[in-house]
Amino acid sequence: SAISWTIRPRHYVERFSCIPQAWNVSQASSMQTLQSSNISRGSATRPGGRKTEGCGVPVGSRHAVALFMVGVAERLMFNSTLQHVVRPIVADGFAAHLYMSLILDTGGAGSFNRLRKYAVRDPATASLSAEQLRRFINVSVAKVGGCTMCVHLIAQPTEFGRFPANPSQIWQYPPATNKAGRRIMSVFLRREQLWNETLERERAMKITYALVMWVRDDAFWFADIRRPSKLLGEQGSRRTVWSRKCKAFGGINERMVVLGREAAPPMMTLFSSFMNGGYPHLASKNTEMFVLHVAQAAGLRLHATIFALLPEAAAQLMGDPPKVCVFKIYWCLEGQHPNTLNAKVWFCDDLEKAKHAKP
Repeated sequence: SAISWTIRPRHYVERFSCIPQAWNVSQASSMQTLQSSNISRGSATRPGGRKTEGCGVPVGSRHAVALFMVGVAERLMFNSTLQHVVRPIVADGFAAHLYMSLILDTGGAGSFNRLRKYAVRDPATASLSAEQLRRFINVSVAKVGGCTMCVHLIAQPTEFGRFPANPSQIWQYPPATNKAGRRIMSVFLRREQLWNETLERERAMKITYALVMWVRDDAFWFADIRRPSKLLGEQGSRRTVWSRKCKAFGGINERMVVLGREAAPPMMTLFSSFMNGGYPHLASKNTEMFVLHVAQAAGLRLHATIFALLPEAAAQLMGDPPKVCVFKIYWCLEGQHPNTLNAKVWFCDDLEKAKHAKP
């Protein structure tokens, strides 16, 4: 039988302060002041003082979509998500609200993939300070019609205390003893922190998000995301988890996930689910299986779609001048080269071979 999830997770997740980035709140002393000024009018102030309608409360018949991006600044492939996720959401008549958490300095923490060491940063953000990066994100989102609700910048990776042993959960790289597992927990934790902030925003703005979705920091999109109106038109959409039916490794491909509003609470509180522990049905080899078992335990509807509906891939920039490349291990269209979809995109694996090839 399905487990009943409460809206707020247990006490494992601490709150953090996050000033709404899309609003001019320098003179606001409290959320109440903020509500009585910008939110109630359904407008926001862009940097420079120009108003943009519909950034706070969705206007008229518009609904809102909450987009979450958690990762590290050095991997950020931001423009692709703006053009192929935020812009299409807005074009479909929805308000697009971004919640973001980025680590500024990983401290050489390493990666799952050895090819990451060849990555170069996006020139658009490589030399920016923390405040410049915050402003860049805010302005970039506004340019495509979206609203930056929260940018949470962290100097260094989260230092965890002791994890519960939970030997049956994510046992391939257990967070209690494995650095890779702890990095995953960092993503779960920060996503849940943002989710708590989102719940506060929903109450403050007196709205309910129509859809919730998360996307990786390194996402490169080959086409636009499936329109929200199409997803919401499916029967049972409020309790649906949309993902891709590829590279699931026995579970859910959790690189990019779209959630109906009722599906969001259990899926956005994965950190608390792990920390609560003790659930035999959450036994899992890897992250993908753990996410699947949480969804199944909550009785959610699972819809694994074709690549064309969620057409993104794990990517980075390599070389001089930088080229966009995707990782073969995470590439969904086996047997098809990415440059058949975009002539300027390569496999990172091939660029590495060319780099080391003898003249």
